[in-house]
Amino acid sequence: MSQELKEWSIAGQKLQCPVCGHREFWHRTTLMNTRLATFVGFDWANQEADNFVCGRCGYVLWFMEPPIDREQPEKVSDPNDVHPQVRAEIRAHVAKKYKLALGDIEVKGTPFEDKYLANTPGGVLVIELGGFSPVIREWNEDEEVRAWLKKD
Repeated sequence: MSQELKEWSIAGQKLQCPVCGHREFWHRTTLMNTRLATFVGFDWANQEADNFVCGRCGYVLWFMEPPIDREQPEKVSDPNDVHPQVRAEIRAHVAKKYKLALGDIEVKGTPFEDKYLANTPGGVLVIELGGFSPVIREWNEDEEVRAWLKKD
C-alpha cells in the first residue's frame, strides 16, 4: 500500500475523481472476500482489487484487473527495450492468466504502439495495452504482429 499521492493513468486516460475532480490518488489493494472462502479458511485465495483513493475527498475507485500505468518517463528507441514498469505489469498479467512463474515470461517490444510479445513455455503471446486491462492473445491471432514476425 502506497500512501504517496500521485497522478495515475489507466488505458491512457488520467484518473480524475468523479466527486471533486481531483487528479491525485494513493493506491492500495483490497482482498475481495467471498463467504465460501472465508467459511473454509481460504481467504488468501480470494481475488484482489486495485483501489485508487482520492487525495482530496477520499472517494475510492475500484479496478478488478491490475492497472497498467502506461506513462513512460522516456520513449524507448529500440522495440526490444521495454520500460521496466510496463514489463513487470505485463508479466504479472500473463502469470496470473496462465498460472506461470514470473521468471518463465520474457517480454519484448514490437514496432507497433501498445503491442508487446511475451515468450512463455507455452508459446508466444501478444499483449495489447489499449483498454482498462490488457488484451492477451496468441501471436498468430494478430494479423499485424503475425506479418511482422514472418517478415523477420
